Amino acid sequence: MPFTINLAIVLSREIRIHHDLPSGHVREQNLTDLDRIRRSWRQRLDALTGR
Repeated sequence: MPFTINLAIVLSREIRIHHDLPSGHVREQNLTDLDRIRRSWRQRLDALTGR
């Protein structure tokens, strides 16, 4: 569970940082990748909490 919580903290920070970057291909690609990782994290959290 600690890994899952730490991952949430890192993901939220990275998503916030990338939203603040200027628009462009790299920003959009990184946000797409971060969203994919966030969805995976959410599935892990749901499995751990029995949802």
